[in-house]
Amino acid sequence: MLVVIMRAARFLEHVVVQTPEQQRLYFPCHAWFGEADCGGMRGPLERNLLPLAPGADVVAEPVRLTASGVAVPHPDKIRQDGAKGVNRKGFGHGGEDAYFYAEGRNGVFAMGVADGVFMWRESGIDSGNFSRALMRLSESSVRGGCSDVVRVMQDAAAGAKAAGVQGSSTVCIVLVDQEGGQLYAANLGDSGCLLLRPASQAPQGGAGAAGGAAAGAGAGAAALSEPGMHDLHGAAIPEHSQTSLLSHSSQPAFTVKFRTNQLEHDFGRPYQLGHHAAADSVEKCDVATQPVRPGDVIVLGTDGLLDNLSDVEIAEEVAELRATGAGPFAIAQRLARMAFEAAYDKYRSTPYSAAASAHFDMVYSGGKPDDITVVCAVCE
Repeated sequence: MLVVIMRAARFLEHVVVQTPEQQRLYFPCHAWFGEADCGGMRGPLERNLLPLAPGADVVAEPVRLTASGVAVPHPDKIRQDGAKGVNRKGFGHGGEDAYFYAEGRNGVFAMGVADGVFMWRESGIDSGNFSRALMRLSESSVRGGCSDVVRVMQDAAAGAKAAGVQGSSTVCIVLVDQEGGQLYAANLGDSGCLLLRPASQAPQGGAGAAGGAAAGAGAGAAALSEPGMHDLHGAAIPEHSQTSLLSHSSQPAFTVKFRTNQLEHDFGRPYQLGHHAAADSVEKCDVATQPVRPGDVIVLGTDGLLDNLSDVEIAEEVAELRATGAGPFAIAQRLARMAFEAAYDKYRSTPYSAAASAHFDMVYSGGKPDDITVVCAVCE
């Protein structure tokens, strides 16, 4: 939903819309539009509002985020090209992957991951330049005060085009309004975001939600809890994405409260931004919003993570690490290592092997070696 304020400043808490099917859609906002007459309060005149996924909690709590990231290149790129992962506070890259995390001047905390397409090398193009540009430009947009996750992605895509950067890349961007306790996600391609919550804080049944809607479309989401469930389009939800978790009795379990949808034209052909005519537009991205609470853990990853570790494996590892008091740095490092080990295990059952088996109608096992990028944030 695009909200436009034409006159004096207004503070908008939320919008509730009732559809012809009598479904009530809740669009949180908690933001100023325009400049107040008394000064001191200023916001944009228009803002994209995202609907809460069905079954999501309406009540949110203020949070403060701390984050860390890690990018690891494919080993072949290290051997052949001497490529190294570059990991600094707030920004990093490895191979064609890149990430960022930053806090804007308006208290919005932002994170993103991007996965450039390696095959552009055959045309003499390094897609790593494109993914890195998207992350740098996203960071600049957020630091400049943008709090609209779709607009941040639009700013990044427009900036890369204006600079003449070539290549293509998937991209996932997440903004968290720390004062309002609200997460906003925009995803294009097969990278993604998981919102993990201690089971003791989750509603009875531990239901989570997957994905949202296309940026220019209405609400859409899938409730996850029991095996054999389906999303709103009737597609079966893979068991590795379902969130009924059993954890060791000595540690608290985490549930997958929310997960972005992966967008692919076909198996191995994810949606992506790019300089070429066949690239996808920002308007095709999947968008969603969820309340966050203290204790929540947010994990972003490229397909190097999500192809090799299931949602359940990620949640269980986060639970084990948080039980020891580990923070985002240790979690990101551990998940990247686990994904690397799974990628080279020929006999392991992975999300990639399950998807390949279904697509090619054959039995496939093992992981998928790739660049691996993980960003983790802990809500306090």
